[in-house]
Amino acid sequence: MANLLPFKTITRYQHFVYPASHHTCNFPRYKYFSSLSVTTIISHRAKQANYRPIFDKLAHSSATQSSNMATTNAPNDEAGRPKVTLFWLNQSRAQRIVWLLEELGLDYDLEVYRRVDRLAPPKAKEIHPLGKFPVVKVNDDLLAESGFITEYLVDNYGEWLKPKDRASLMRYKYFLHYSEGSFMPPLLVGIVMQGVKNAPVPFFLKPLVNMICSGVETKYLLPNYKTHFDFLESEISQRPWLTGEEFTGADILLSFPLTVMKGKSIFTQENYPALWAYTEKLTGREAYKRATKKTEAMEGDKLV
Repeated sequence: MANLLPFKTITRYQHFVYPASHHTCNFPRYKYFSSLSVTTIISHRAKQANYRPIFDKLAHSSATQSSNMATTNAPNDEAGRPKVTLFWLNQSRAQRIVWLLEELGLDYDLEVYRRVDRLAPPKAKEIHPLGKFPVVKVNDDLLAESGFITEYLVDNYGEWLKPKDRASLMRYKYFLHYSEGSFMPPLLVGIVMQGVKNAPVPFFLKPLVNMICSGVETKYLLPNYKTHFDFLESEISQRPWLTGEEFTGADILLSFPLTVMKGKSIFTQENYPALWAYTEKLTGREAYKRATKKTEAMEGDKLV
């Protein structure tokens, strides 16, 4: 859904012992209601954070002003908890990091960006030179790449999401890289091919476009899908979770391609029952449900 507002929103999530479900919008001044679980802060006159990423560090300057960005002046947590900001793009893999932060129980701000003509907005490069999402700022550290973000957050704030025995730990480290390095490329190619197939072209070119897309599907996509699904079906059938007896950050990373492929019926319960049940178990976790609810509120659509 297109962002119709001439400014960007930042949403802060904090974890409380008691439940709360209010949602408050404030115009045009900042006001934080500490008794609420979700507060969206929006301002027409807001400071733009001039981020200059230097590898894994983030230099921050608030000297410049902008009418299309809102920022929060959040004090550091009294207990010394980290100040976390997730730079979030709609229709992206950033949803997994929302889920990870929910599993970790960390307070965090969401800085929301929206796609322009299906691409990340140009301002994304002001956060990180590649202009990709998700990006996470933890205190003064700027983290990019989902696998690295997951590894960093789990190592520093969630050791319970990391296996202890050597065999499970080896699988954990492998699957942190496998999810993005091996499993995602076929899905991305499939999404691109679907876009090409559905793109408006002159009628006399449509058969040629369909032939090319069909060739890619037959010779590349379907064989790769089968290879990965067979592999994952075998792995999941051997243990309760991806790496062993316990749920880990690797399960979170694998969730995005699995939920998308399940939603698009790229794999079925009949053909891959263990993988189907595993994906259902992932999406049944309470932290996943909380993250999905928050993400859907920003997306404006139901996630698959």
